[in-house]
Amino acid sequence: MHSSCVHPASDDLAREYDIHEVKIQFLSLFNQRLVPRSPAKSWRGDWLFRRERLAIVDKELGDIKPDLLVLQELMERAENPFESDMEILSAGALRGYKWSLVPIESYPDTGEVESLALALTLPLALKTNDSGNIFRVGSSVFSFERLQLEGQNISVINLKIDDRMTGDEFERLIALIDMRLNDPNVCRQRVLVAAYAPPSVQEKLNEFASRLGLQDAAKGFCNIASKCYTVNPQNEIFYIARGEFLPSRSDFLFVPKATKVSISGSNLTEGQHPETTYYKKFGLSSLWASERSGWFTSLRFARCEKT
Repeated sequence: MHSSCVHPASDDLAREYDIHEVKIQFLSLFNQRLVPRSPAKSWRGDWLFRRERLAIVDKELGDIKPDLLVLQELMERAENPFESDMEILSAGALRGYKWSLVPIESYPDTGEVESLALALTLPLALKTNDSGNIFRVGSSVFSFERLQLEGQNISVINLKIDDRMTGDEFERLIALIDMRLNDPNVCRQRVLVAAYAPPSVQEKLNEFASRLGLQDAAKGFCNIASKCYTVNPQNEIFYIARGEFLPSRSDFLFVPKATKVSISGSNLTEGQHPETTYYKKFGLSSLWASERSGWFTSLRFARCEKT
């Protein structure tokens, strides 16, 4: 058993699980780079539209009060601190949260930078001395970071797989993840993999997770498949950006099989009708938080074994 965990007092070693149940929100904030099917109404770099969407996200976060957010497509305009997802959310529901941003792309046409990100609050702490590692294969990317809870590390992988990824590229990507998780400093009982995965690689991703002793945190919670969709053409932003698609799930949280999961399912699944109406310029009859739904899980990690 690999373990880099700080050895706590003997009474802690007797515990099988953390005391604290961690509430985790996984969400893509939608970078607005996809061109709408009506090109004259592009939303690229449109921060009025983005702020309207973030207001919906902020309300949901205020209701569920997550301990940890794993975010993709977090945006900021390089020369304008007021046009920043982190700053906007930090002024609301995420006031006081600690952040770790890993930039993955810059867009000269809009002056924006896209990042993978974590946001966390006590009792979680960020291990800043070894955070922010980034790995790429083609256009797919993941970050590897370590958190700490109750004196023991949690390793977090934030994985964004490109829709056009080839089979060979996927195998190379998985080999990089395998290398990171086989590091002797990783406690394999305390791993979280948050992944956006297109349908073409989902079967292989599930096989790989199982090989590592991980399982989908949704196991046992998706007997009614529609409750677990994160890709849904009823989402008007998704439909305008991508067209006709069958409802499906493309957002996953994988955790060790010993983890105790009490809640798991999609959220931010409905369109809203806020007082502001700027969103209607894009042909939307209602406003959605993002292109895809989020995923919310509440769980307790097993403790590391002493080696």
